[in-house]
Order: sequence, then C-alpha cells, then structure tokens
Amino acid sequence: MTGDAGESTPASDSASVPVVREARPADADAVAAFARDTWGQRHDDYVPRVFPEWAASDDSDSGTFVATLSPAAVAESDAVAGRDDRDPGDTLVEGDGAGAAAPGEPEAVVGCIQGVLLTEWEAWGQGIRVDPAARGAGVGTALSEAALDWARDRGAAVCRNMVFKRGWCCKHSKTHPTLPPSTILTMVASYVGYMGSVADRNTSRYIHPHIATARTPPFYLF
Repeated sequence: MTGDAGESTPASDSASVPVVREARPADADAVAAFARDTWGQRHDDYVPRVFPEWAASDDSDSGTFVATLSPAAVAESDAVAGRDDRDPGDTLVEGDGAGAAAPGEPEAVVGCIQGVLLTEWEAWGQGIRVDPAARGAGVGTALSEAALDWARDRGAAVCRNMVFKRGWCCKHSKTHPTLPPSTILTMVASYVGYMGSVADRNTSRYIHPHIATARTPPFYLF
C-alpha cells in the first residue's frame, strides 16, 4: 500500500514494528532477494555473496543481524510489485522466537547489518540493507541501534560506517541514546562503487589508520 506522499508504507501499524535478531545461515536467500539489486545497473551488490559466511562465522569480533517483520507488514506493499526479480514471499523464513514470529511461524527478513570490532575501542558497521517493501517502518534505525548496542557491549567507543553519497565526501556524527556522550557513530561518505581495492584504499584515506591494519581486509564500505 502507499501513503499520502506515494511512498510505500507497511500494511498495518501493529504488524510493522521491526524486531532485530542475530542472523542465521537460513536467512541468506531472503537477504539475497532484497539486496541483489541495490545499485541497479551500476554495480553488483556484494552482500548476497558474503552474507552466508557472515552469518555462519560470527564470533566475539563480529556480529551479523537481521530485522524481521510480520508477513502482514509487507504483504500488501507496492514497493516491489511488478519487479521481475522478486517473488511473493521471497523474504519469508521460519521464525525461532527471537524475531517477529513465534517458533515455527513465518516472518519476513527485511534488513541486515554487520558490526565488526576493529580495535578494543573502535567498531565498524557494514552491509546495512533494507527491503524496499519495508522502508519507512524504522528498519534502518533498528538495525543501526542493534549494531551500536553490540559495539558498546564489546567496549567500543566509536562505530564507523561508509555510506554512498553522490558527488560529495562528508562526515556525519550522531550520538546514541544508550551510549556515553563521547560515543558517536561516524559515517564517512564518498562516491565510490564497491570493489576490494577500494575498501583497502578508503579505509586508510578517509577513516583512521588503525582500521587499515587492525584486521585482514577487505572491509566492505556500504
């Protein structure tokens, strides 16, 4: 369905509150369904390729999360209607009680993000994606807060993130309500397409020299 401005809105307010949980390998097909065409004709999205490994290999230094909604929240969305690359129910998985659905009931996986601990005080957020059918429901906010909470719990004082912004290179800082005032989410934006060498180059150029050496590259920027 659509709202007053013609933008996609969830089917009902009661069903549209996103619940974030830890990612599972079984979520991979759902994530691929909404992430494969992120950049349109310009670039292939790396997230469908790396998500299965992310979900299967999380440890104390990395945490992958998905946002889930009731199937009713996206069933009537027109955001993906008529798209040749989407099928009805292509984001539905079986719930385990940690997400929007009770164990054994279906839930829609509508977003993903990964947090990576780079140093004992610095974290990195990457691969945030939101299903077009669920945009406007607070999915991106819920995922960002989950990644920040994960970073805070591991002692990080800052979480950084590269975002895609046409034609500009800029920094944005945002305080997080559950973190100390000195803890900020810093987003460093530049107009780049994804490739492994870009990840190596931009981590040292735009962010912090520690990021380039703290873990084995590549780091995925957006």
